[in-house]
Amino acid sequence: MFVARGALLLLLSVGLVGAFSVEQCKGHLRDARKRLQFMAKNMVEKEHNNYKAHQEEFEKLRYDSANPTFALFADFDDTTPRDCPSPNATLPTKTPATNGEQLDVSSFSKVDVSSDPFALFVTAIHEILSDEEAVCNGPAFTSLATITEEQILGFASLFAVKGSHAFCPICHQTVDFLRTKVLQPNRLIHADDEVMFRKMVHGQLPSTMAICSTVLPSCYENYHINLPFNLTSNLTKCSACGVCMTATTLLEHKFLLDQKAVDYVHRLLNDVFFYNLCAEMCPKKQDIFQHFTFTGCMKTLNDVYTFGVKMLQRIALPNHLCALELGFCEPNATPNLLHCFPDFCQLDFVKEFLVPGALQHSAG
Repeated sequence: MFVARGALLLLLSVGLVGAFSVEQCKGHLRDARKRLQFMAKNMVEKEHNNYKAHQEEFEKLRYDSANPTFALFADFDDTTPRDCPSPNATLPTKTPATNGEQLDVSSFSKVDVSSDPFALFVTAIHEILSDEEAVCNGPAFTSLATITEEQILGFASLFAVKGSHAFCPICHQTVDFLRTKVLQPNRLIHADDEVMFRKMVHGQLPSTMAICSTVLPSCYENYHINLPFNLTSNLTKCSACGVCMTATTLLEHKFLLDQKAVDYVHRLLNDVFFYNLCAEMCPKKQDIFQHFTFTGCMKTLNDVYTFGVKMLQRIALPNHLCALELGFCEPNATPNLLHCFPDFCQLDFVKEFLVPGALQHSAG
């Protein structure tokens, strides 16, 4: 799977290296940077507005039961100091690019942009797209060995920002399933206040839109105009199994089975998301949670994270998730993304770049 994925990306990069002029290439990079800026600005604003609306709506909720059961914050009594810290302020930053442009990006998670995963990721893509000379005017293609890292990263970033729409339904369905499955309360095992707390967390953590728009920025266009996320195109249907199996294999080996990675993400969430979530809740009247404290909230969120990782280790196995849960694959399938190459070549994004004979030239 990894060989096929890498070979596909390399072949596409080779096909594009000499397929358009330097000025055309630079024009596409500029357009991609504008799209990235649009996504970064509007998506963060939309998410912050949604968080605020969800918080206001949540404060109006009441328990379904007349005599609710309580399990959270039980170790804290009314004499425990609330000790509410102030939430972090969300400040925009301007990141200078190599061509003199600046990227305006706000912190998604209301921390300093130097520590915000979203801001760091978007800034990295913007810097790659800004290195126009290295991406567009590199060595002439004579063999696979002449392709530079800047050209491959440039193509990958350009594709993610402008041409990855066909993969958005795969991302949306996968992330939406996992996000709901991990955070969804179970009334058989969770007390009433645990159910309410999980509902609150579900609305405060990054949405499916935010996650997919960050990984594949072109997906934000789909969300912005409310396109349905159905597996309808030939490329989407062909690549769904391979993309899902590859992504979940990476998730398994780079995160779920790597305790250092699990611990790192745990610390990051504590610093980035959990702190702000608990700090924003703490000073408000909490009739819905008994004896609410900032410390108790942080402990509960850490327990939710540990529970979520253990659940992912069970349900996010490649064959289980992609075949049995999402139906992207036949059981025990071994997909090859290269089979989808003809469908990829029919994308408007690719047709816009490739001149007649470019693929034959690169293949030869």
